[in-house]
Amino acid sequence: MKHTILGNFNEADIEIPRKYFEERQIFLDCRGTIVIPQKSLWGFGVVVLTASHSLSDFFVVVDRPVIVEEQTWIASCAFLYNCHIREGAIVGAGAIVKGVEIPSYTMVEGNPAMVVAQWNKEIEKWVRCEPYKPPRVQHPDRVLMRVIEGEWIHENSSSHS
Repeated sequence: MKHTILGNFNEADIEIPRKYFEERQIFLDCRGTIVIPQKSLWGFGVVVLTASHSLSDFFVVVDRPVIVEEQTWIASCAFLYNCHIREGAIVGAGAIVKGVEIPSYTMVEGNPAMVVAQWNKEIEKWVRCEPYKPPRVQHPDRVLMRVIEGEWIHENSSSHS
């Protein structure tokens, strides 16, 4: 897969240089809200989607934020959509993380992503646990663009903060 960046790569929200994502052949959708700190690690072939058509009106595109906190590791071929990855979390290779909040210092795997391990501070090791679903994340629909008279019109071009 060749790298692709949709929308505007905003260095205020994405602290890792663009070249880092290009070298890892990452598909990065910057049309919606996206936050990526400098202190996060990314594998190859990751897909990040931040926008989708509204279910109530196909001609409206809404924000589906992807927020990644520090000290995280997003392994190769993971898929992130409408999610929040908390500090110290690990997203396993090929995991599908959609519509959930990954708790701090947990590891997720699979499709859909399930918590499979937690960091134990006392013994300083990852400890496997019975798989469970992470909590759902709820973001209100924020319109990014809509079709007006046959053309896509951006709602506003202000920065995402």
